[in-house]
Amino acid sequence: PPPNTNRCHGWQSLRVMASADQLAAAAGASASGRFQVVASLWNLLVKQLRRYREVAPIAGLAIALWKRRQWKLQAEEASAALRQRRFMEQCTVLLVDVDGLRKTADPASKISVPTLFSRTLRSLMFDNLKMVELVSEAASRATKEAPLLELGGDGWLVMANINAHLMEACGAFGHVAAVCGRDVDIVEFLYGLVNDRTTTSRQQLRVYVVKENDLRNL
Repeated sequence: PPPNTNRCHGWQSLRVMASADQLAAAAGASASGRFQVVASLWNLLVKQLRRYREVAPIAGLAIALWKRRQWKLQAEEASAALRQRRFMEQCTVLLVDVDGLRKTADPASKISVPTLFSRTLRSLMFDNLKMVELVSEAASRATKEAPLLELGGDGWLVMANINAHLMEACGAFGHVAAVCGRDVDIVEFLYGLVNDRTTTSRQQLRVYVVKENDLRNL
């Protein structure tokens, strides 16, 4: 081949070798840079851990004291409510047997107002603080002459929450009985949210559940 052809191939080979050396140098520089970054992050992490070890005991003590203060305040509020027989954060759902309340009924035969279940007001409202506030304000306005809570335009939301609890507690038995082949009666009930200020027992919110037919036959 012509002399210039060999020189051309030699130049290309040298250029390729030079490129490989450059890539190796670049890779080494990149690895060194990554090592420096990792080392810097490690040093920063060690400093933060040392600082945390110094601050953590003080922060933990402050949180513990704050928690203890909160528990003390809650205990004092609970004690005051107990002395005043106030349990407004608790709501009891009661089933009213109208026939059992009559004077002619035998009080030993059955309980006329059995308790179905109890919930905290917050649980009864499914942790909806706006609904809790609405019920609490309505309970504070209740009087001896008008114990039923006046909930206003948003009252249907409160009653829907109560209805959900009633369906869960009472309807579950009927569904299970029906699946097992038992006869199930469908009975309509009415319920009302009450703050009875005339009661001699502890003062708390109550949901009275009554058969609709019993009320209509009074």
